[in-house]
Amino acid sequence: MRVDTLRLVATNGDGEDFARYWQMVHDGVTPQEQLRYLYSLPDFRDAALVERTVAMTLTDEIRPQNAPGVLARAIANREHGERAWALVKELWAEIERRLAPSTLVYVADGIRFLATPEHVQDAGTFFAGHPIPQSALQLQQHLERQAVNADLRRRVSDELAEAFAS
Repeated sequence: MRVDTLRLVATNGDGEDFARYWQMVHDGVTPQEQLRYLYSLPDFRDAALVERTVAMTLTDEIRPQNAPGVLARAIANREHGERAWALVKELWAEIERRLAPSTLVYVADGIRFLATPEHVQDAGTFFAGHPIPQSALQLQQHLERQAVNADLRRRVSDELAEAFAS
């Protein structure tokens, strides 16, 4: 199945769809197909499924080299990204122990989708207390991207709301 189709089904899917996707993570014909299903798991809109996906990154169910991408996509989830981010912060010590230091910064990629001034402040404060020294420049770029997105949101939200209302 194509990536865009997989994500569309996931975004509108339920627990049965999630179970099928999880099965395909193991039974996909190629490693690429397995990864397409894996990276679609964070797109489900059910909070419990997003939480389950985040939790699985800390177990042998999801390999450590795949966990950063899964976590970043969970943080980017339109409905439950804030919850995923809260879980990542809460579980950060475990995440640091499980993942290779060079891959930690990829978890932070999802924060660019949390685009409010409060999110920018929160992420900045979190990473000030939990630096990723081996990827400091890349982390700074993620934080800057988040700030740019928050600024864009601030500038165009009213205009877009008005355009879509008409």
